[in-house]
Amino acid sequence: MKDAKLVSFRSAILVQDWITFKAWASEEKNSIMNSLAEEKYSCLKSQLINTCITSDILKDMVTLIFDKAVLEPTFCPMYAQLCYDIHDKLPSFRPAKHGESEMITFNRILLNLCQTVFEGADELSEEIRKMDSPDHKAEREDKEILSNLRTLGNLRLVGELFKLRMVTQWIVQRIIKKLLGDDKKMCPPKEKLEAVSLFLHTVGKVLDRQTNDECFKRLKNLLKHPRLVLQSAFVVQYLIDLRSNNWVPTGK
Repeated sequence: MKDAKLVSFRSAILVQDWITFKAWASEEKNSIMNSLAEEKYSCLKSQLINTCITSDILKDMVTLIFDKAVLEPTFCPMYAQLCYDIHDKLPSFRPAKHGESEMITFNRILLNLCQTVFEGADELSEEIRKMDSPDHKAEREDKEILSNLRTLGNLRLVGELFKLRMVTQWIVQRIIKKLLGDDKKMCPPKEKLEAVSLFLHTVGKVLDRQTNDECFKRLKNLLKHPRLVLQSAFVVQYLIDLRSNNWVPTGK
């Protein structure tokens, strides 16, 4: 366990080192910085691949990348690319518990983390809503910000993984359906529409036409819904216009 924590600590330093240089290179458009970022990336990949010798290290590694990605959604495309570049170069491990048959793999751990955050978002929101005491106001606001960041960051990561074919279309379809809700007569809450907007903004261009058509038919109908608040209406209309413009934002 001590070795796993040490490896995780070193990996965390390399991940932060790489993403910092990558961000600088992108911002400054500097070829030297970009070369340094690529060197950091090669070093990072070697560290992750060569030190993954136990299932505990693998789990810590995936959790590190996942947590960084969902809390830094701007860099989700880079974290998704990292996942893609190393996932098939890492070993699989037999489960420690008797009765479990599925191997412990990078993909399985990663997708389980994505699923846990997505499926637990509603329950967490309900827990935060119950913190209605004035004494808990600051704590509630902090938890709301963190919960919203993790929820949207998780969706952004899933979308980027889908573009790299590490997530199936079936999973994407289930996410969209859950965000919009099964009852087509109901208007989804504002936070759900914000989430589906971000998700479709990420995956819409590569999503199959049938799923896109069904989803946007629902969104167009929502514009007529009497319970749709003005802010959500702007979000929905922007998304519809974006698709009409072949997913290129107006003015670009």
